[in-house]
Amino acid sequence: MKSKKYIFSLLLVLILIIIYLVLYNKTYHIKINTDNIYEIQVQTSDAYGLNTKSMTNADEINVYMEKVKNMKFTHPKFYTGKGWVTAVDIKTKKKNGTEWTYQYTITEDRINIGSFQYEIISQ
Repeated sequence: MKSKKYIFSLLLVLILIIIYLVLYNKTYHIKINTDNIYEIQVQTSDAYGLNTKSMTNADEINVYMEKVKNMKFTHPKFYTGKGWVTAVDIKTKKKNGTEWTYQYTITEDRINIGSFQYEIISQ
């Protein structure tokens, strides 16, 4: 009876390790339908304070979203909330009138989405 419990617990630990490694090494990217985007706000920090740029032109939004879609990231960690370089708000409006705002921040080599921080592997 003890050997069955030991084997079961060992298999459970092995399965959890495999799931962790698969999720840890998965590559993520941002998926947003560009047809619904009506405004993108990009806020950067520099030596003199904050610079905010708002894009409402459809051509600018498409060019910016192509860069965003090409960005790949991996290795999730919990975000500690320390320092950022660029903050982005992507505002969309659905056909039924509901509005959504997608937010992320970028540090030098990481992207923070919600409470998770990912390592950027390509841009």
